[in-house]
Amino acid sequence: MFGSTIRSDRRTRGAWRTSAIAITAAAAFALAGCTDAPSGETSTAGDAGTPSTTFPVDRWDPEVAAAEKPDLPPRIGFINTFGASSLSGAFQAALASAAETEGLEVITTDPKGDSSKAIQQVNQLVQRGIIGLLDTQIAPEMVDPNLAAMETGAMVAQFNQGPVTTMLSSIQYEGGYRVGEYVAGYVEDKLGGDAQIAWISQDFNFSLKPRTQGFKDALEEAGISDLLVTEVTPPTTPGATQEAGISITNTILEQYPEIDIVAASGDDLALGAATALETAGKVTPTTLTVGIDGTDPGLEAIKSGTSPFKATAAVNFPLAAYIPGRLFGRWADGLTVPQYLVYNYALIDSPEGAERLQRDTALEELPRVYDAFVAGDDTYVTPLGAISYATRNAYYDGTVPDKLPELSFTPNIAAE
Repeated sequence: MFGSTIRSDRRTRGAWRTSAIAITAAAAFALAGCTDAPSGETSTAGDAGTPSTTFPVDRWDPEVAAAEKPDLPPRIGFINTFGASSLSGAFQAALASAAETEGLEVITTDPKGDSSKAIQQVNQLVQRGIIGLLDTQIAPEMVDPNLAAMETGAMVAQFNQGPVTTMLSSIQYEGGYRVGEYVAGYVEDKLGGDAQIAWISQDFNFSLKPRTQGFKDALEEAGISDLLVTEVTPPTTPGATQEAGISITNTILEQYPEIDIVAASGDDLALGAATALETAGKVTPTTLTVGIDGTDPGLEAIKSGTSPFKATAAVNFPLAAYIPGRLFGRWADGLTVPQYLVYNYALIDSPEGAERLQRDTALEELPRVYDAFVAGDDTYVTPLGAISYATRNAYYDGTVPDKLPELSFTPNIAAE
C-alpha cells in the first residue's frame, strides 16, 4: 500500500514481529477499592466465558455471526485525560466521528488526572447506562470500576491496563527496535559500517524504558553495538522536549564533536538534537537524527528533505479513538470485537511516507482506513483474539508483554 515509503515490520533476520503505539504512561498495577454493578443490569453469570491470562495470538475474525445483544442505551463514555491539548481535540474528533457512524451518543468527562474523580465519573456513567467505555485514566484504582462497567454488559476499552474487554497496548520495545534497525541499516548503507552513535532515552518514564532495550538489541544483532558511544537520559523536568534535546546534544558534542547519529526515544528530543547540530555547524549530508512517535513537526522535517531529522517510527494515533468507537457499535449489535489491539509502528523515512501517514490520520480518511483494517489490513493495527457480549467474561486478564509473542499468523502489513 505504501510502496517503499512506509516500511513494513518484517525483520531482516527473518522472524516477523510487530510494534505498537505509545499512547500514555501506564501506572503500576494493583487492585484497589470495589464498585458494585447497579441492580437490575445484565449479569455476567452463566456461560459467558471465563477470563484468561494467556495472551491472544490468533487474528480476530470479524465475520463471526452475531449472537446475543446487550440491552443497554446507545451511549458511550469517554474518560479523557488529555486535557485541552491539541492531542485531546484530535482524539475526541475521531471518537465522535466513529460514534456518529454507529449511532451512538458520546459523554466525555475529564478527571484532570485525579483517579478518585475518574472512579466517580465511571460510576455515574454506569448508573446512567452505557454500551461502551473508553478509559484513558491509567491507574490501578481504575480496575474495579471498569470491571463494574463490564458486569453491566458494557464493553470497556483501555490503554495498557486490564482487565478490560479490549486492551489497547503499547509494546515499547518494538518502537526502539524499529529505530535501532533503521540506524543499523543507515550505518551500513550511508556510513560505510563505521559511525559514532548517541542515544537519548526517556528512561525517566518507566513505561518507555523498553524503547532503550529494543534500540540496543537491534544494534547488537547488527553487530554494531560498539558504535554506541554514549547514552543520556534527560531529567524528568523538562523531560522529553526539544529544549532537552538541544541541551543534551550540546553536551554530547563537547565529548564527541564528530558525532554522526543521534537517535532518541521521542521525536522532540531528536528534533532538538537536529537543531543543536545545525547550530554548531556539525551537519553533513550523512548526519542523522531519528526519533519515535511520528509527530507532525517530525513528519514536516522529513518532508522538507533538508533536515538531519530523516526518520521516525510512527503510529496512526487517531485510530486509537476511531477503532474503539466503531467497535462499540459492533458490540451493541452482538458482533465480536478484538480482545487486544496492537498499534503498529511504521518507519517513515521519506517525504512520500510522511505525506501518506498524514493523509491516513486525517479525520475524513479514518473510515477508509478502518474498513481496510476490518478487511484484514494490519498495517496500522493488528487485532488479536475475539470477544462478544455473548462471551463477555472471556476477556484477557493478563498484562502488556515486554515483547510481542509469536503470533499464529503472518500479519498483513504493507509490503516494502
